Amino acid sequence: MKILSRWVKRSISQEVFRKRIRRLLRIYLNIYDDICMRCNLCVSTCPSHKVIKDFNPRKRVDSARRVLKREYKRGDIDLLFTCLLCGSCKISCPFSLDIPEIVYLARSLLALEGEAPEDLVKIYFKAEREGNSFGISREKIDKIISETSKIASEEKPRELYVPGPLDISLYEDVFINNCELLKEMRIRWTVSSEAVELGGNIGIDMSRPDLGLKILNNVLREAEKMNIKKIIIGDCGADYKWLIYSQRFFPDLIYKPSYNIEFVSIYELFMRSFSRYIKRRDVAIHDPCSMTRTADLERSYLKLFEKPNKPLNNGLYTLCCGAGGGLSIRRDNDSLSKKLMNEISCLRLRQLIRSSEDIKMITSPCIKCLTAFLTASLYIGYEYEIEPLSNILLKCVKNV
Repeated sequence: MKILSRWVKRSISQEVFRKRIRRLLRIYLNIYDDICMRCNLCVSTCPSHKVIKDFNPRKRVDSARRVLKREYKRGDIDLLFTCLLCGSCKISCPFSLDIPEIVYLARSLLALEGEAPEDLVKIYFKAEREGNSFGISREKIDKIISETSKIASEEKPRELYVPGPLDISLYEDVFINNCELLKEMRIRWTVSSEAVELGGNIGIDMSRPDLGLKILNNVLREAEKMNIKKIIIGDCGADYKWLIYSQRFFPDLIYKPSYNIEFVSIYELFMRSFSRYIKRRDVAIHDPCSMTRTADLERSYLKLFEKPNKPLNNGLYTLCCGAGGGLSIRRDNDSLSKKLMNEISCLRLRQLIRSSEDIKMITSPCIKCLTAFLTASLYIGYEYEIEPLSNILLKCVKNV
């Protein structure tokens, strides 16, 4: 793993973030040291530990402690930036110690100091320039939004749909299908080129909360400008997690509109409109850790399937898709990240396939999870369909 150590221009906002994160990290580590019994249950359920035995939550906490003391080395950066932030360790801990938040805070401190993997540092510059997590050009965003705005409600909108950077950059068909799904719900919604994500990928997966908060605040300002009452979150798991983390760590830095704006999942809206029409036996659904663990999203969409999977916190079902924590972003440039993502996603995909003899399709409400499974299917030779949940729902609605 290449590390780029460089001097970072210290703006006032970055200094505020640095001080806040350092104080929070010290508090979290003190709590951990007072409570942890060293029982190693967190180690046994860690997905990355299943692939690389030297990687585990306890070692990552030790690395975070060295980051706080400014005594970290290259190996500490490797450990911290290969964490999936999936929350398996927290679920298995008898005291629910929040190790993922310790890792996140340590990573954020490193990233703000410029001590992040080189490929991430390059993305930071693009993200800051273009105002979105993946540095997508303004021209491309304007073109896609212009096309999808034709599907939006012609009435004065009350809801603003915020898709996610993967929908804009790689999966335009998913974005369009989601818009079609919203159209079928007959609600008054719209889209905006100023609100294409909530900042979760850069704020969580790439551990730059300062950039993530800029994006989130920009969306809130745009919603207020348009007199929007409700923001509809799409299929980006990182955005769900970022809403929780930003309110937990930086509540005073979030823009406060002059009136209350509600956040709602596109799947919650669907369940209110069409749930009674859908029943599928041949679909295995993967619950994203970002949505169902961290954001505590209501899993009402499981009612759509006659044979839903076992709960997330049941044994091996704590296994992540392998794409969390930024691994999917870095897999092309870092062999360690690629190894972890590929092997973990293959393990999880095999679990889903074995969950029922009737399974002919794999789905998930998170587009990043689906990306991991599409790659894994090539490795294990899975021959059935892997589709976003919104695509399946749209097809079902069209057939009603």
